[in-house]
Amino acid sequence: MSDTEGVVYGLAARLRLAIADQAAHMTDSAVDLVPTCADDHAGAADLVEMAYHLAADGCELLGLSVAYARQRGVPWDVLGGALGAACQTAREQYAGPVKQITEAIVMCWLLGDDARWANLPEAATNPADGVARLDRWARERLTVAELRSRCCPRSDRCCLRCDDPSGVAPVSCNLPGMDVREHCALVAAGTQVLRERLGGGGTGDPRGRQLELKLARQQAALLERLLLEEAAERGSGGDETGRLAALEQARAEMAETGLRAGGDPRRPGCPG
Repeated sequence: MSDTEGVVYGLAARLRLAIADQAAHMTDSAVDLVPTCADDHAGAADLVEMAYHLAADGCELLGLSVAYARQRGVPWDVLGGALGAACQTAREQYAGPVKQITEAIVMCWLLGDDARWANLPEAATNPADGVARLDRWARERLTVAELRSRCCPRSDRCCLRCDDPSGVAPVSCNLPGMDVREHCALVAAGTQVLRERLGGGGTGDPRGRQLELKLARQQAALLERLLLEEAAERGSGGDETGRLAALEQARAEMAETGLRAGGDPRRPGCPG
């Protein structure tokens, strides 16, 4: 998993990073269209080509934004209003791309943030480096006052460090780390993607077996988190029923995946 100062990002945060990365890329590209000093050395068709690529990038940015909104629970009728389209039209146009984008991020996470398996902005596939790079990008282009006016409409909840301008984090400041609920959701999404990609063909394909082993390891990591939280709840005297049920379900799913992947279900995440 990606880790920046102990922070591991879930699906929603990765989608938000993809939006930020794509927007930064488009901003850098659009700057070249502003000056006219190079017009004598470039044909008008060059400007058309640049604008064409910028428009294509804009379409990708829109798809990422819709995927992020859906991940945050925004219904299709609300998205349709934002897109100037009917609910059904918005769903028909973007449901497929949203599924592809989401599956690409899940696959990348499952495979240890290997960007080769995802045609996405780099920050979504490598959050550890991407979030630091985007923080620098924003600091280099916006003053602290501008960042504060854009990022902190409520002065009582300003996330920028007023006493240390070099320490502002305009991108990472509001990205929550992956909690247990998100971890469960990613494991569930990874399980679903794996089932669809294997198509019931079992683990005869080395690629499929690799994915199953990766999923077993991610399930083991989730199991460890559940165990730690369960221990904390026992210590606090809280209600254990719900967490115990989740723990047992995670253990069963992990053991099943480990068994199908040829591992030892008695040793979670430790394939033979």
